[in-house]
Amino acid sequence: MLGGSGKQPKGGREDTGRAAARRRSLRARLMLAGILPFLLFAEPAAAQNDRRQTPQLPVLMTADEVTYDEDLGIATATGNVEISQNDRVLRADTVSFNQRSNMVTASGNVSLLEPTGDVIFADYVELSQDFRDGTIQNFRALLADQSRLAAVSGRRSGGNLTAARKAVYSPCELCAKDPTRPPIWQIKAARVTHDQAEKEIVYNDAWIELAGVPVLYTPYLSHPDGTVPRSSGLLAPVYTQSNRIGTLISVPYYQILGPSSDITFEPIYVSQDNPVAAAEYRERTAKGQFQLSGSLTSADRRNNDNNRTSGTQTRGHIKGAGRFDVDDDWRWGFDVARSTDDNYIARYKLQQRYGFLDSNTLTSRLYSEGFRDRSYAAVNSYAFQGLRPSDKPGLAPAVLPMLDYNYVGEPGRYGGYYSFDANALSIYRSEGTRTQRVVSRGGWTIPYTADSGEIYSFSTTLLGEGYSVSNLGSLDDPNRPSRDGRSGRVFPQLNLGWRYP
Repeated sequence: MLGGSGKQPKGGREDTGRAAARRRSLRARLMLAGILPFLLFAEPAAAQNDRRQTPQLPVLMTADEVTYDEDLGIATATGNVEISQNDRVLRADTVSFNQRSNMVTASGNVSLLEPTGDVIFADYVELSQDFRDGTIQNFRALLADQSRLAAVSGRRSGGNLTAARKAVYSPCELCAKDPTRPPIWQIKAARVTHDQAEKEIVYNDAWIELAGVPVLYTPYLSHPDGTVPRSSGLLAPVYTQSNRIGTLISVPYYQILGPSSDITFEPIYVSQDNPVAAAEYRERTAKGQFQLSGSLTSADRRNNDNNRTSGTQTRGHIKGAGRFDVDDDWRWGFDVARSTDDNYIARYKLQQRYGFLDSNTLTSRLYSEGFRDRSYAAVNSYAFQGLRPSDKPGLAPAVLPMLDYNYVGEPGRYGGYYSFDANALSIYRSEGTRTQRVVSRGGWTIPYTADSGEIYSFSTTLLGEGYSVSNLGSLDDPNRPSRDGRSGRVFPQLNLGWRYP
């Protein structure tokens, strides 16, 4: 609904020409009122310099009521105001434009959706003449990366510099059961400055809090904003507690080494033991990628009751993975995961941070595989390390190697095809049973589909198996066979299948 709140001339009638001019003036001012709120948030200085060369995008504004006071020069939109331009949407209870002071204000449940996915909420926003400057009161922001920022007030100047007072920032999601609980970690600062040109966020007089408890004060702290894909600097701190090691705190440092490599250093402080030095290196190559991580400490020797005894021992771990292409048909890779002892990874809370998938067994693998036409071949080697107290190192198997080959022939005239599968496996244990196995199976299959939808298949296969067992080991070996030596069998098969999907 459009309404006018300007004064009427004496006599209650108005000249038709003056009324038309006023309506044109009203439409022009309302168009400005719809366009202006976006300019503050949307375009950095470089883009604003090119505005004369870029056509202004259309603006759509809706509101319950729009009025214009000609005496004061103020156009006001009230009630469910929504202004959209391209992918940017502004909502507020009231939006007004003062022509004389060239100020735009928005108040009451103000929210701004940015094309980047950021959402800004505020109680009151005031913008200056060229909309490069402005103030905002009691604002909160949910950024595109799901991090959160809140402040008592903020000011924007120069079109790209935003300063917030009494601000708090956290990348952590709030607790779903109790959103009032403090996040895992957050930064509180007396002043936060975001420089869009430099793509940097600076904190002054800042406290780092873990679970709502202040743990570190710094007069100055900075990090890149969300538009920077990678940058050297401190990463999010890690804080945890344990009955065995007490308080554990680490502050990783990330260093870019080049366009395709980086390294992360992580000193780990432990209140009831010696510190741990950890690091992770990553690199992409022309043929693939790999990453390696490890940690090392000189820990006090302890008994089963976790009490210190005399001397120290070196403890640590190594973990890595790599994938590389040899050519269009072949590739190779590795996975390595080893620890100096059974409970090192669990004791220093390294399982989740370094991506150990299994808390009971560490698996290392070296492999190569190839794909060509309708065949597949692979060579694998495995080594295992048990982390349970009952695991015995001498019984841990090492697969050296495992060979696989699979082939499916081209269908013939009536759909029949040949297939061949082969596998060779050698399992070695230093104290337990050692096994070698060779298996091959070849055959011919012909499928048939009836008009009624029934599917028939006829196949004939010949299976051959050979085994060799030695070093039966101790009676404690759960894999111990009843006898050693060599054995084998040949098993011909004839199959007829029917199914009705």
